Amino acid sequence: MRARLFAFVRSVLLKTPAKIAVGLLAAYFLFAWFGFEPLVKWAAPKYIADKSQHKLQIAEARFDPFALSVSIKGLKLAEPDGKPLLAFGELFVDFDASSLFKWAYAFDNIRLSAPDAQLELRADGSLNWAALIEALKSKDEEEDKPLPRLLIRRIALEQGRVAVADRKVGFETTFNPLDLSLADISTLPDDKGAYSLVATTQLGARIRWKGDVTLKPVLATGELAIDQLTLTRFWPYVKGNLAMAPPEGTAALALSYRAAYVNTKANKKFSLLLDKLSFSLDGLALKGLHAKEPAIKLDKLALSGGRFDLEKREFSIGDIALNGGKIALRRDKAGRLDIQDWFPPAAPSAQPVAQTQKSAQAGRDAPWRINLNRFALNGLGIQFSDAGFSSPLQAEVGNVQIGFAAKAEAGGAQTQAVVEGLGIDISGIRLLSGNAAAPLFVLGGVALSEGHIDLAARQAKIGKISLSNGKVDAVRDARGHMALLEAFKPAAGKSAAPAVASATKNTDSEPGWRYNVNRIDLAGFQIGVRDESVQPAAGLTLEKVEASASGVSENLKTPLPVHLGFQVKQGGSFQAEGKVVPAAPSAEVKLKLNKLSLLPAQPYLGQAANLVMASGHISTHGQVKFEGGKNAAPKVGFRGGFEVADLLLNESEGGARFLAWKRLGSNSVRASQSALNIDELRFDRLGAKLVIFKDKTVNLKRIMKSAPEAPASTVPVAPAAEPIPKAKPDADAFQVAIDRIRIENGELDFADYSLSLPFGTRIHALKGAFNGISTKPGTVAELEIDGQVDEFGLARAVGQVDLFNPTDFMDIKTVFRNVEMTNLTPYSATFAGRKIASGKLSLDLEYKIKQRQLLGENQIVMDKLTLGERVESPGAKDLPLDLAIAILQDSDGKIDLGLPVSGSLDDPQFSYGRIIWKAIGNILTKIVTAPFRALGALFGGGGEKLEKVAFEAGEDALTPPEKEKFKQISQILNKRPGLALGVHGVWAAAVDRPVMKETQLRRAVAETMGVKLAPTEDPGPVSTGNPKSQAALEALYAQRFGKEEWAALSAKWRQANPDKKLDSGAGKMLSRLKGLLKTEQPLSADETAQLKDADLHALLYQRLLDKETVSDDELKNLAARRGEALAKGLAAAGAPSQRIKLGEVAAVEADGHVVQVKLELGVAK
Repeated sequence: MRARLFAFVRSVLLKTPAKIAVGLLAAYFLFAWFGFEPLVKWAAPKYIADKSQHKLQIAEARFDPFALSVSIKGLKLAEPDGKPLLAFGELFVDFDASSLFKWAYAFDNIRLSAPDAQLELRADGSLNWAALIEALKSKDEEEDKPLPRLLIRRIALEQGRVAVADRKVGFETTFNPLDLSLADISTLPDDKGAYSLVATTQLGARIRWKGDVTLKPVLATGELAIDQLTLTRFWPYVKGNLAMAPPEGTAALALSYRAAYVNTKANKKFSLLLDKLSFSLDGLALKGLHAKEPAIKLDKLALSGGRFDLEKREFSIGDIALNGGKIALRRDKAGRLDIQDWFPPAAPSAQPVAQTQKSAQAGRDAPWRINLNRFALNGLGIQFSDAGFSSPLQAEVGNVQIGFAAKAEAGGAQTQAVVEGLGIDISGIRLLSGNAAAPLFVLGGVALSEGHIDLAARQAKIGKISLSNGKVDAVRDARGHMALLEAFKPAAGKSAAPAVASATKNTDSEPGWRYNVNRIDLAGFQIGVRDESVQPAAGLTLEKVEASASGVSENLKTPLPVHLGFQVKQGGSFQAEGKVVPAAPSAEVKLKLNKLSLLPAQPYLGQAANLVMASGHISTHGQVKFEGGKNAAPKVGFRGGFEVADLLLNESEGGARFLAWKRLGSNSVRASQSALNIDELRFDRLGAKLVIFKDKTVNLKRIMKSAPEAPASTVPVAPAAEPIPKAKPDADAFQVAIDRIRIENGELDFADYSLSLPFGTRIHALKGAFNGISTKPGTVAELEIDGQVDEFGLARAVGQVDLFNPTDFMDIKTVFRNVEMTNLTPYSATFAGRKIASGKLSLDLEYKIKQRQLLGENQIVMDKLTLGERVESPGAKDLPLDLAIAILQDSDGKIDLGLPVSGSLDDPQFSYGRIIWKAIGNILTKIVTAPFRALGALFGGGGEKLEKVAFEAGEDALTPPEKEKFKQISQILNKRPGLALGVHGVWAAAVDRPVMKETQLRRAVAETMGVKLAPTEDPGPVSTGNPKSQAALEALYAQRFGKEEWAALSAKWRQANPDKKLDSGAGKMLSRLKGLLKTEQPLSADETAQLKDADLHALLYQRLLDKETVSDDELKNLAARRGEALAKGLAAAGAPSQRIKLGEVAAVEADGHVVQVKLELGVAK
């Protein structure tokens, strides 16, 4: 069997075809083992050298005839001048024998190991590979030649290196190591291949690329990721003409793609879809060439969720987030920003016609649709410095936050863009000037929410704009300059920028923008005002300033609700609320200023007067109306009230009070630009001080600071000219009208230190009114003022006066009553050399001024005047005062002098001193004309008859004026040891009994009401309109007259007044008793007259009062208590009790409401 097989093979091989085949096979193996390498190493370099003069070297070339694989090692390709182009460690190609059956070039594996390629763009713009490629290019190459049938199972590039250089911009980088893997690359129909690439570049970037590719049709899908791309190393390639330092930061990009190209005779179309697109920038920093700090610094910028569809013309972005960063810009004096130096000057723009046509064509294409789901910016700081002002200004923003969504269509007939959900929050805003440590302005934050902007509709809607925590300090320096205004003055040599005309004009076909802001709020602001032009500096601080406006829109005719409020650090608060119409313009605002402290005004007061404001505050409330007009002056009106309270002005030296009041105010003020009208102006507890010093100057002159004296003039003084006639009143002058000025509880301190013995007194309990005050020429005001002098004196002024021109008209009567003359001792010591031991003074002064002419009738009454010891006084006159007083006093101890006064106020010789001398002359005249009336009074002093003491009807208590008499009586008794005084109590039944009856009934009603009273307490009058009082009166009436009588009276009253309802507490009881009564009888005429329209409870009260009884014993008890009160009052006043005798009570006759007790002098035992 074996022999036969061997014989068969031998026979076949010895045949001719077999010999040829064996020979070819042998040649094939011999060429593969011995001829391939020399041929390749000779032919390839020669071919390259012949084509392009480039140099090619191959270290080793092997061909495996069994595996059909080729290995070429150590290949080096260089330019003609020896510069390397390409080198690799090994190129391994494994041919697939199945290609013989597929009619295609098939390779199992192509592997390139350790390739090293040089890619260089020369300075002249040529590529270092261009010459070789051009030389190897076939001249017979057909355009659009179909791709060869090709199938590659795997292509791999391992540990590659590609050096890239751009000599034009000085850019160099290296991709190393570079690994690339491609699988199933095919040009056969519908065959798909996979590929992947992993590379790290010298720029620091890492590239990861994988996907699938189909060459017929052309289709590529895959994913690409690039990260750690260092911008600094990449900069030389992109900087161009930018004058910037290399940017800092790293970038990253990731996306998936699908690209397809259809190339047929009927259609050529390229489609590209990018999905899952994300991009990030970390640590981006941009600055100028010579800048130390970056102008733009972004910590992180991230784009995610991106999608780009070229075929559908859509580009959408899920999110763009910018977190952290800072922008620092500077503007020089010329107004140029520093970042403008980064860019080359712009060339004049000229759009070619072709470009214009292209743009028109683009307008007919489908528009691009762009959608941004969300943009978020957070943590961005801004710094801006402007040297265009006298002192460089610097603005700082601590943090900017912005968020919005947007969508747009571009490239169509009209660009459309909509921004939705716009929110902006800017915080940490400061404005500084020069080297000043304190900022000019601080704003805690600005926030915008619920924003919506439609570019095509030209419409913007904003939900709310908020400004919070602002602070501004306005300081006026000693030169009167405002720092806040000075900060915005242009730098030296720079003029204000001219107004720039708007680039766009609103035409009829292009409507204006419409906008609406639902609410604008301002809160937490602080405004400080400081004036250093006065010393000490004045300051006022407004805190918690808040303001708001609602419904702000382009329709300026719509009323805007507004609000403003703040508190004052030094004391006080303010609130205003109303509506404003910008188009008019007009406003109607209610305002309230509450207790604004006046203490901050002290520096200004100190400039004008030697006064210290110890306390005081002002309040006001009301409504302000403003109406503007295009052709008329604006109108401003106020209606409301004001109050200046707790004012206290003290003298700078010593701290004594100069002026004070508890309250000055009015609730009826109407004011405009032309007039001020006040219904009533009220002074409460007005306190003032008037002092005459030793040099005869008054305190008011010393209080007021005089202006610096002007240098003396050397020009001779011209003789006095004729008086200039008064100008006619201006009809347009500001008019003031006050219907009434009311004074309550006022007081005036008066002191005169120019006398030998200093004098002082006080007018207190001052009250009164000025009525009909006006600046209208010829208007006369009525006045009436009362006051108390010292302890028991009275002062009163009544009359008329033109307050704004008193020298033209005055008619005032001034009355002083019961003034203690002992207080006038300083005057008597100065002018007469005697003290006043006792006495009372009453004055009736009448001053009339008309057309500057004075005419007055004055009356002076001195009661029980007694002079005391002598006092040395250089200016005193030696007059027989004791004799004069004895003669002038009448039988009641009074001195009555009339002092007529007349003269011209323009007469330089006119003086009130002449009045004094005239009074002295009158006294001496009376001494001469009444010599027989030289007896003095028995009791040396007293303004009223001391022999009688008055009691109020039904009362046993002494009034203060009556107690005053005891003081004088006690002095007399102590000076007269031999005198005794008898006192006894009295009653007057006609006067005392009615009062006592009413007091008893009042107490009964009060006790029935459940009011607890002290034994001698008077509950006061009974209110018959009070339900409790009515019930008490009904109960007392039923108790004292009987229930049947009460029921009958009430029934008759209701019969007489059928239209009136009895609503008292007894109404229900009457309804129950109604059935007990007989049929109503007609009322008599007397009953009808008595009950018709009568107050039922007043009638009950009167009937109860008529029935009330007071016995004679009760009247005697009253008289006894009065006697005891007299004795105790005299003893308390200092009278010797052992010489006061209490006698029996007695009845007396009296009328009116006073019962007088007569005191009896007797001999002491």
